Amino acid sequence: MPTAGAQPHARNLWYSFNAGHIHFTIFSAEQDFWTNSEQYQWLVNDLAKVDRGVTPWLVVAAHRPWMSSSDPGLEAGLRAGLQANIEPLLLQNRVDVYLAGYVHQSVVTGLLAVVPAYLLTHRLFLSFGSLFVASRRHVHAYERTCGVANNTCAARDEDAPVHVTIGMAGNDYQVPWIQTPLDAHRYPHPAWSVFRSLEFGYTHIKANATQFEMKFWVDQPRGAQIHDSFTLNK
Repeated sequence: MPTAGAQPHARNLWYSFNAGHIHFTIFSAEQDFWTNSEQYQWLVNDLAKVDRGVTPWLVVAAHRPWMSSSDPGLEAGLRAGLQANIEPLLLQNRVDVYLAGYVHQSVVTGLLAVVPAYLLTHRLFLSFGSLFVASRRHVHAYERTCGVANNTCAARDEDAPVHVTIGMAGNDYQVPWIQTPLDAHRYPHPAWSVFRSLEFGYTHIKANATQFEMKFWVDQPRGAQIHDSFTLNK
C-alpha cells in the first residue's frame, strides 16, 4: 500500500490509511526511526494531520514491539530505541492502540563483542579476529498491555496507548515465558502486561464513533473462542 508523495525507496515501507472510524499509521521498525530520520518526520506529519472528527480512533502499527514481557536478548537496545523515539509521538498524538507483529529473540554463540541489535540478520557472520554466529528466531505470541506510558499503567486504558502484540498465527516455534521454575526470573509478568498467551488465533477489531473493541480468538477443535478482549470508549 504505497504512501502518496513518498520517495520511491520508501513507498512500501511506511504508509497510512483510513478504515471506517480508524486511522491506521504503519511504520517500519527495520528502517531508521530515530528523530532525525526521514521516516520519523513522515510519522510526525502523518499523525499531526489526522482528523479525529472523521477518524476518532488512531492505531499505529509496526513489526516489532517494545512493551513485551518476553526476554529481549540482544534486542534490548532496539526496544529501548523504539520506546525513546516512538513512544513520545504516540503520547503526544493520543494514539489509542499500538499493534506489533511478533517478538524476535537472538541467540549468539562464540560471542566476542557486543553486537548492536540492528546489525543482526537471520544469519549473520562477523569477524573480529575470530568468527562467531548470531541467529534470530521468532516468538509468536499474543500479549496485551494496559494503557501504558513510561512502563506505567495509566489511570484508564483510554489515557495512554494500549500495546498489543499479535504474532499468534503461523510459525509453531514457541518459547514459553516460563519453561521451568528456574526460568521464572527471566520471564516476569509485569504489572503493565494484562494478558499473554502462546495459543494460535487471530484478532478482530470493531469500532464506531465512540467505542473501539478488539477481541483475541483462539482456534479450538469445536470452533474459535474468545480468550481476551478489551474496549475503549470516547
